[in-house]
Amino acid sequence: MTRLAVLLASIFTASLAFAEQPASSTSEAQSDQRKIADVPATSNERYSAALHEYEVRLGEFEAGRSPVNVVLQSATRLLHTSLDAEISNSASLYDDRVANIESIARRNLQRGTCTVQEVAQAEWSRIDALLKRLLK
Repeated sequence: MTRLAVLLASIFTASLAFAEQPASSTSEAQSDQRKIADVPATSNERYSAALHEYEVRLGEFEAGRSPVNVVLQSATRLLHTSLDAEISNSASLYDDRVANIESIARRNLQRGTCTVQEVAQAEWSRIDALLKRLLK
């Protein structure tokens, strides 16, 4: 056998060993379902956690210890969880948050703890959110 054939045969054999095996019984599937059910992640709890994360990240950004993309991603996660929790004014709250992030970015630019690019990113996020609301 050539080296290539031996190599291919060993790769094939290894891939068979690591191939995903189907669940051997329904008891394993039921066990997994019980584990998932034990996780207390309701929509409201997720919203509370996302709100807390956003507030902390906003404070870090305002203090100049965090880049703008981190707080923008946190605001987006908060938007998604607030929509899941069926909070009626989620979109307008998101608009307010992004506008606040932009104003903080402008202040941080004057203090020297933020870059022009970060201000532009915050401005783009605010305009993008506004356009998405107008197009709906």
